[in-house]
Amino acid sequence: VCVATMVPVLTSRKASELPVNEVACVLQADLQLGLTQEEVSRRRAYHGWNEFDISEEEPLWRKYILQVTDHIYKILYGNSDNKSTTHKCEERKYFDSYFHYKQKNPTIHRLNSDQFHLLVNSSSDSLHSDWTQTESESPEQFWFVSTVSSGSVQINPQFTVTRKDILTLHADDVRLSLCLLVADVIVLVRVAVNLLCSVNRLCSVNRLCSVNRLCSVNRLCSNRRLPTCSLVLIGVFYLCVVLQVTGVGYNGAGEVLLDGEVVHGFSCPNHALLGRPTEGALIALAMKMGLESLQQEYVRLEEHPFTSEQKWMAVRCVHRTLQDKPGVYFMKGAYEQVIRLCSSYNSRGSTLSLNHQQRELYQQQISYMGSAGLRVLAFASGAEMGNLTFLGLVGIIDPPRSGVKEAVGTLISSGVAIKMITGDSQETAVSIASRLGLYSKGCQCLSGDEVDRLDLQQLSNIVSRSDCFYFLPRHKLKIVKSLQNIGAVVAMTGDGVNDAVALKAADIGVAMGQTGTDVCKEAADMILVDDDFQTIMSAIEEGKGIYNNIKNFVRFQLSTSIAALTLISLATLMNFPNPLNAMQILWINIIMDGPPAQSLGVEPVDSDVIRKPPRNVRDSILTRSLLIKVLVSAFIIVCGTLFVFWRELQDNVITPRDTTMTFTCFVFFDMFNALSSRSQTRMVHEMGLCSNRTFCYAVLASIMGQLLVIYFPPLQNVFQTESLSFFDLLFLVTLTSSVCVVSEAIKMVERWRGVEKSPPADCFHEV
Repeated sequence: VCVATMVPVLTSRKASELPVNEVACVLQADLQLGLTQEEVSRRRAYHGWNEFDISEEEPLWRKYILQVTDHIYKILYGNSDNKSTTHKCEERKYFDSYFHYKQKNPTIHRLNSDQFHLLVNSSSDSLHSDWTQTESESPEQFWFVSTVSSGSVQINPQFTVTRKDILTLHADDVRLSLCLLVADVIVLVRVAVNLLCSVNRLCSVNRLCSVNRLCSVNRLCSNRRLPTCSLVLIGVFYLCVVLQVTGVGYNGAGEVLLDGEVVHGFSCPNHALLGRPTEGALIALAMKMGLESLQQEYVRLEEHPFTSEQKWMAVRCVHRTLQDKPGVYFMKGAYEQVIRLCSSYNSRGSTLSLNHQQRELYQQQISYMGSAGLRVLAFASGAEMGNLTFLGLVGIIDPPRSGVKEAVGTLISSGVAIKMITGDSQETAVSIASRLGLYSKGCQCLSGDEVDRLDLQQLSNIVSRSDCFYFLPRHKLKIVKSLQNIGAVVAMTGDGVNDAVALKAADIGVAMGQTGTDVCKEAADMILVDDDFQTIMSAIEEGKGIYNNIKNFVRFQLSTSIAALTLISLATLMNFPNPLNAMQILWINIIMDGPPAQSLGVEPVDSDVIRKPPRNVRDSILTRSLLIKVLVSAFIIVCGTLFVFWRELQDNVITPRDTTMTFTCFVFFDMFNALSSRSQTRMVHEMGLCSNRTFCYAVLASIMGQLLVIYFPPLQNVFQTESLSFFDLLFLVTLTSSVCVVSEAIKMVERWRGVEKSPPADCFHEV
């Protein structure tokens, strides 16, 4: 207890409400000297280490199980066996009594009341849109389907089962339920597998929903990812003379030249950058000048950190041998901010009063450096802030990455307009943009002041015509909203804390993996592991490939499901014998559709997919062309399967051979349908049969499984099949290949009519 009274305690909430000095007083801490080592040890013994209490993250396997289980629950609830005798809404009292029964038995796991609520997602003609159903667990409270006999039975005054046997109804319901089984889990897994390709391309996607938007991006706002961020200092303006700096990289290898003569040479290999690129370039200059020992000679007393708003930083230092002196301020930053705090300048060792003529000389030199693509920093020093001596200028080049110009050209040609955002001066911004092909003479370049003066509507009218911006990070949000105001899908890059709001507002927020802050990465939808602009292009390319593969999967799955549903529905409505039993339909949906459908999701990305225009976000994935292909394929499958069933059913008696021929016919139709679904535009011979090895293995495994079902005796008993002859298989292969032939013919007709022509490059829906 005595220790507790001696150790000061202050909650973070209370500390945030108090002034700094009062907080320091309560905590018994010195703002200048901090705590002694003994005090640190004493407080650490009481409070523990200054660490966050991070709870253990839920394991990946549990997240996957919960995701899959959630979908399974929906399917089981929607397709339970008592569906054939569904209650009306007034029968909800059974559900309530069941829920109370759960509450009275704590040993039974139950859900919370706000979770235990089942809804139908769409209305129907015979049932209300808000209904519930559950299985019986107490014979005193519920009746069972098994207690109802055959014939015409009135279950309640509003629902009567007639005409068919209850077991027949149950079998029909199982068949229809299996046909209607939605494979949304497969879509989710398919997207996740494709995202692994993005990781291999040094890109990490935080949110699955962002994949859908990657293929729709038509405005890309990038800052600093176009150059390498490997700053190289190549020019110094000091004592009114220009010095040239040679050497590349963050090391001391290089020279400082004045009119071709070496001022000071120094070499120090095997150096690597730790920290910000700008500081690394300046340290490299000091090493080349032989001034690296100054850091050990001075003691830092005070620091004014750099912020994007003030655009400068300063430190107050004192020499180790003169620590009784007040110290000297050293400042670096943007010229227009540094010069405001200067009253004199250094001219060949002499301190002269800063006049208008000298300011003009500096401004001319800045314009010259900026037009050469250099990022210009100004330096000053002095005993008092506001009365500093201007020292000179330093020009730093940020060379573009190799291949960036080609990537920029590729994205622009595909309809993605690139907006370069930088905090440099106008001259530097224009020079870099011109070098990358983003700016030409006569184009508009907006500054932060101009953005502030314009309202959102005015900015929306001119932002499309401006590809170069030089302003502060706080202006990014306004740019994002102005672009979204005209219907554009915006991707925004950022790395700082101030960029988080703009990244969150953008359709795709892109954070930097190496230089980005944790706040920025958390707000982003995508993280560039290598901070490379080309990775953004690769991500967009992968997004378009994923979207195309999902379309291929949807086409195959819809055509198969519609065909199976239509086949069973026609047989049920016309009172025909069912051509497929429940086990065969289950095999078609889970075993046969599974591997081929999954393999469609890993179809290699077309080499020219990046050059295709962005997808309009308002367009449905079920386009007119896709629906035609789905319906035509389903029609051919249904007609072909019914033809085989009718051909075998000549004696009006269903035999195992009849169902085997029908079953195998449907499966072979599926395989050829999957072959034609690999692409919506390219022909099978153009893709190559073995270009997607996963698809080949999946189809081969499915065919082998089907042959086992036909010829392996234990499986014959399960699926009620019998062996077929070689000529039977040859007949079925010839017939079922028609679905692939017709699909390829549709592709040729669409190509001839120009249905798949690309829309204009600047394609986005204005609102």
